[in-house]
Amino acid sequence: MKKITFLTSLLLMSISLSMAQNLVIKYDLLSKNTEFYRLKHNKLIKVKRPYVKENEVVKVEVLNYNSNYWTVEVKKTETAPTSMESTNNFDALTSFFSVYGKFISTVSAATKGDSPQMCDENTILLNTVYAKLFELKYNSKLPIDTIKARSKAIYQQFLTSVNTDIYKLPAMNIAEPSTIKPEQMFALSDAMNKACPYNQMYAMAKGVSKIKSKNDPLFAIHRLYNEIETNDYSYQYSLLSGTKDIRLNLNFKRSPLMIENVAKVNNIGDEEMGDLEEIDSASASKVISTEMFSIPLSGGIQISNSMGLSFSYIGTQRKEYFFRNDSILSENNDTRIVPLVNSMLNFYQRTNSSLKFGGSVGVGVAVQEKLQMHYMFGLSCIIGQTERVILSTGLVLSPVERLAKGYQVNEIYLNKEIDDVSVKTIYLPGYYFSISFALSGKKPSGSGSSSSDD
Repeated sequence: MKKITFLTSLLLMSISLSMAQNLVIKYDLLSKNTEFYRLKHNKLIKVKRPYVKENEVVKVEVLNYNSNYWTVEVKKTETAPTSMESTNNFDALTSFFSVYGKFISTVSAATKGDSPQMCDENTILLNTVYAKLFELKYNSKLPIDTIKARSKAIYQQFLTSVNTDIYKLPAMNIAEPSTIKPEQMFALSDAMNKACPYNQMYAMAKGVSKIKSKNDPLFAIHRLYNEIETNDYSYQYSLLSGTKDIRLNLNFKRSPLMIENVAKVNNIGDEEMGDLEEIDSASASKVISTEMFSIPLSGGIQISNSMGLSFSYIGTQRKEYFFRNDSILSENNDTRIVPLVNSMLNFYQRTNSSLKFGGSVGVGVAVQEKLQMHYMFGLSCIIGQTERVILSTGLVLSPVERLAKGYQVNEIYLNKEIDDVSVKTIYLPGYYFSISFALSGKKPSGSGSSSSDD
């Protein structure tokens, strides 16, 4: 019963995650191009400015990713992605090149039968075709369509060339080599051995038979072609968003298995493998290319701090006092717009829009007056994806001076200077406009950085 409950909960969780998968990132490893899609009504809709909401599944798809060549390290993940490398025995590859590559010249000289040219051609074909397919399998520079098209053309040409009067593959199997059955490969291999004395000698020396057919070079070529054909050349990674913006780094390295296999071929020194890159085991730990994705969180309230310049205006409520005729206390209305240096606290809803609206509260100090605080409360507009520039306007409480008790306007005060007049500070409402800059902006959404050593 516990097992059933556990399996049911896993099933429901997987269904909920698949339904919640709203953001898909498609990154092309060759072109370094990134595209973003949102899943709406079971259709992928391309978007320019990606975002995620809390508890959404984000799926990253790496295209033109040759899993035979690459391995991916996802930053801040506990489990490395499982390798999709082929686990076939490498002994067939080693024996293939050590025997067929080393004795090509011997074959031509030793073969004195009825078909020396066919024997020589078949031997060279086996070596050349395997070499070309091997290079395509571990190619990291070509798109998937090009790799598969070239490998298919090479294999089709090979199958057409080795057809003999003893055995011929049906045209439908040559047109689609992946449909060739094992018994057809046995028949073709036997026909090649009968047509070429060297192939018979090789079969006797290596013990190649139907029981040990996995070491037959013809089967090795067929297996290599199927590995290229069945590789989907993509990498996928999914994660669940939380309450913060997503920062995801993909570090691409050479596969250790690829380095090992290519090193073995390079050590053999076959001439057909001249295009393989020279690499060593030390390269396995080296990051060749890095891609970072920065996805903002949409929803919830974002709070930021900014500093800038404000302008306050309270109309005729600001007064200026002076002595008229040296003894009559007088006043004038001070209608100046007063500049302030401010510090603002801004709050607004997280969205992927370039314009966000919210509120602001802050304090300011007048540039040319006494060191007194002005208090601001208003609406704000946050401009840009990086959320650096904030415009706000609203109510300001500004300090103004009023005559203290014992002083009145139009009264005569002898032997007094204006600085001798006692005043008190009160706060009166007015209006303000502010432009400020966030102290810590946000990185642009999408692909944040990319680097490659190739």
